[in-house]
Amino acid sequence: MICSNQMEATFKTAEGIDQVIDFIRAWDYGNEPLKVKVYGAGSTLSYKAVFWIWMRSFSEQFNGRNRPTDKKGQELHDIFCYQFLGMMPERKLKNGKIPERLRTITYPEDLNKGQWFDFMRQIEEQAQKWGLTIPENNSEYENDKRKQNQ
Repeated sequence: MICSNQMEATFKTAEGIDQVIDFIRAWDYGNEPLKVKVYGAGSTLSYKAVFWIWMRSFSEQFNGRNRPTDKKGQELHDIFCYQFLGMMPERKLKNGKIPERLRTITYPEDLNKGQWFDFMRQIEEQAQKWGLTIPENNSEYENDKRKQNQ
């Protein structure tokens, strides 16, 4: 896929490496940098992916206890964001204002890795207090938690 001066390619088999090497050798965009990302099979899930897996799982668990919540986890998203990230203060503009608004995982900017770790740790602690089961998976959060505990 070509987007302006950016190029992206996905190879799902090891044979694709020859095409990647050919592409790198043929790179000719003057002084434009070349950025190559390699992802291995079974790579870890990002914090954001794990967050939404947890929200859906928690929703299912609450619904199973006759404590209805939406199935996608948006309501729990809002609860956890409010509880652990708080609110963004009102912002005055030249010709008006932006009212106080919920701080979320992406607003006003994405959480950085340290913020994600703290946020997920707080959610995990709250979930345990509520008696919720946390789905296990290979994730950045689990890897960082193991490092933290060493």
